[in-house]
Amino acid sequence: MATSWRSELPCAGEAQAAGPQRGESSKTISLLIVGLKDDDARPAAAAALLDLGGQACSALLLVAESAVLSPTGENASSRRRRRSALELLREIGIGRDDWPTLHPSIDDPYPRIAMTACDIALALDMSGDESVHRLVGLASTTDFLLSLQIAVCVVRHYAVARDVVNSLIADHEPTSDGSGEHRLGGA
Repeated sequence: MATSWRSELPCAGEAQAAGPQRGESSKTISLLIVGLKDDDARPAAAAALLDLGGQACSALLLVAESAVLSPTGENASSRRRRRSALELLREIGIGRDDWPTLHPSIDDPYPRIAMTACDIALALDMSGDESVHRLVGLASTTDFLLSLQIAVCVVRHYAVARDVVNSLIADHEPTSDGSGEHRLGGA
């Protein structure tokens, strides 16, 4: 009987201790990345990749930009894997030189992926105006929880986002005749 990838997936401690010492960090990272698409394996895989830190960045960058497409579009496990990779890159930290690889994710059709990419851009002080405009657009079309996460993201990066936020607020303040938008992002 063939073994599943789960039987080969090391736990977080084993991944950190065994992989690099045995010169198998690439294989370990590959197996852990496979685990990002699975709900049961994702927490352990993410923890192990986080522990590996910078060693995992190149592989995570590739995953973040690589959607697995089917005839009906990207499948859910691919989205989970890409979102997890972006979240890990946000936590590990990437250099400004790596940003061009992730930049297209700002316009990703999946709001959680786009929000995470915008968060990374703002942390790097890259594509700030574009990211803030995208976040405001997302906030007006997503569920409450994601809208709240977006608001927290904008507040966290307010030093970078301030000019765009102030401009958007000024554009939507009521005029003296009482007309004008009162809510960012639309009606």
